[in-house]
Amino acid sequence: MASHHKLLFWILLVALAFRLLPLNQSLWLDEAINVVNARDHSFTHLITNYALGDFHPPAFHPILHIWIRLFGDSEIAVRLPSLIFGLLTITITFFIGRLTSPSKSITLFHLRLNLRHLPAILLATSGLHLYYSTEARMYSLAAFATSAAIYCLLSLFRYHHISLSPLLHSPLSSLTLFFRPYSLLFIASYTLALYTDYLPWFLLPLFFILLPFHTLTSLILTTPWWPLFYQQLHIGLTTATTHPGWSQVVGGFSLRNLLLIPIKFTIGRVSARPPLLYAVLLFLPLISITVALVRSFATIFTQPKLKSLIIACWLVVPLILGTLFSLRISLLSYFRFLFILPAFYLLISYGLAQLPQVSRNLVIILLITNLISSTTFIFNPAFHKEDWRSFSNWIDQVQTDSAVTVFPDLAQAAPYLYYQQQVPALDSIRQTDSLPDAVYLVRYVQEIFDPTDSKKQDIEALGYTQVHQLDFNGVIVWVYTRSHKLFAQVL
Repeated sequence: MASHHKLLFWILLVALAFRLLPLNQSLWLDEAINVVNARDHSFTHLITNYALGDFHPPAFHPILHIWIRLFGDSEIAVRLPSLIFGLLTITITFFIGRLTSPSKSITLFHLRLNLRHLPAILLATSGLHLYYSTEARMYSLAAFATSAAIYCLLSLFRYHHISLSPLLHSPLSSLTLFFRPYSLLFIASYTLALYTDYLPWFLLPLFFILLPFHTLTSLILTTPWWPLFYQQLHIGLTTATTHPGWSQVVGGFSLRNLLLIPIKFTIGRVSARPPLLYAVLLFLPLISITVALVRSFATIFTQPKLKSLIIACWLVVPLILGTLFSLRISLLSYFRFLFILPAFYLLISYGLAQLPQVSRNLVIILLITNLISSTTFIFNPAFHKEDWRSFSNWIDQVQTDSAVTVFPDLAQAAPYLYYQQQVPALDSIRQTDSLPDAVYLVRYVQEIFDPTDSKKQDIEALGYTQVHQLDFNGVIVWVYTRSHKLFAQVL
């Protein structure tokens, strides 16, 4: 037992080191929206007002609100909750692996590695999990709460020797587990998941089959949110109608969005140009994962065991339901499925344990892929988050008394407001009392919120000339002046 705890300590230490390095990157749009609202508004406003337009349940917002009151709103401070939830998810995955994966060891660089511990190692080094463990959003919390619920479910069945057959034939058998150890923890964990993000709701069918009374209790606990959810759904569908480009950006149904889920699960947020190079780099890791998953599912279907079936359903059920729902509601984005990433690695490890002849080589491929994708994200600025901080610093350097910044929509100006308090942010040049000398037109999400390019047309109709274009890692800014003589002054 001591050796297992020592290994977990080293896994968490590596995970922490990876996650601390990119923690001070600039806030990007969605993070800044969360932070500015959590900082500037009351607890009640966050739940009853702000959450309606955020299109997520409200649990993360009050957590961030309290955290900012205690530790401030710096980039590092506001991302620490996600980092902590990420480390907790790795810890839970470590213990789930010990419950579900076969005890089979391989020799890896003169070290003995038990495949039970591989899921936690892969999660610790995952480029995708790294990215969202360093983002001030709810996805890391949703992954933690869901993983905790799965662990409590498995522990209930393990300690009380429950098999699959009685549960399918007699759902009332779960009533005998209601007051057992881990029952309250399951209810608390899954309720937190339901209050954090909507995609963990897709696990309701699985949990209703296995623990109907526990699951019903969690669902009943969410009823205070239902009236607000109805309003939120109406706002979301209206937004998708009025801004058709928005639905594709946030995850409308498409083959591309569907294929991106396994690809991004494998290599995180990094990519390569040209596409042929991207395909070559993906070939070995995707083949390795496919081999492991095929063997895993083949074993599960031919030799069904409750614990392995639960892990398989944890991965597959949300993917199927998410794809079906995305035909009507935009939610088919890979990052929304972060809460099933532990199941992805657990099933890979389960399959590798059935492949003794090739498991060592496949493990090496997967570990190298994770290390390359994570270090590339950390050290290559091209893959860092949008650089609103540098944009703000540039504004400070070129600031004049007569300059304005124009956005396609002021709802998208949160990162600018987080960093910049001096040059006003507007959504129309006509809001100024007199024509400014310089206009900084932010092109970010223009294709969604200003598809006709009306802001550009208004500015140029007033006699402004574009003199420069700047790119702050995805934040495109066009610089306009009324006179070419101002060009050198502005730049």
